[in-house]
Amino acid sequence: DVVYEGDELFVGRVFKNKQDCNVKLAVHALNRRFHFRRDRSCKKLMTLTCISETCPWRVYIVKLEDSDNYQIRSANLEHTCTVEERSNYHRAATTRVIGSIIQSKYAGNSRGPRAIDLQRILLTDYSVRISYWKAWKSREIAMDSAQGSAANSFTLLPAYLHVLREANPGSIVDLKTDVDGKGNHRFKYMFLAFAAS
Repeated sequence: DVVYEGDELFVGRVFKNKQDCNVKLAVHALNRRFHFRRDRSCKKLMTLTCISETCPWRVYIVKLEDSDNYQIRSANLEHTCTVEERSNYHRAATTRVIGSIIQSKYAGNSRGPRAIDLQRILLTDYSVRISYWKAWKSREIAMDSAQGSAANSFTLLPAYLHVLREANPGSIVDLKTDVDGKGNHRFKYMFLAFAAS
C-alpha cells in the first residue's frame, strides 16, 4: 500500500515492479506538487526529469536482473523550478494512481468511500480536483485491487466446488457456463445442495 511504503525517493530504493514504481513516482510528485516527464522509458530503464528545462531534478531507474524489481541508481532531487512550471502536477493523478492511493480503504468487506467522497479526499489531501467519472473509475480500480474482480472470483468456482464436494460427500453441485464466440466460458448459474440438508 502506498501509505505504508511511503513515497520517498533515494538512491538504492527498490520497487516491486514497474507499475509499483510508476505509482510511487506519481504519488511523490503529487505530494510535492511538481510534474515530471519520462525522457526514456523501456523494459530495462527509465530516466525522469522535471518538466522545467532549467530544473536539475532527475531520477535514473533500472530493472534488476532476474526479477521484476526496479531500483533507483542515481537521483538529483533538488527543485529549482517556478510555481508556474509546477502547476500541472495534477496530471500525475491518473485513475490507476488514485486507485493505488485509496486501495487500503476498500480492504476486507468495506464498501469504502463513494466517488463523491473521493473527490473531497483528493482535494483535501493532495489539492487535486478530479471529475466524478475519474473518481468512480478510481474507486472501481481500488476495489478490484483490494477485493479482487468479479471475473477472477468466478474462475475460482470450479476449484471451490471440487473442494466442497470432497469435504461434504453426498453434496450436489452443478456449475453451468455458456461458451461465447471467442471460446470463453461465461458463468450462467450454479446449484448447490449440501448432503446434510
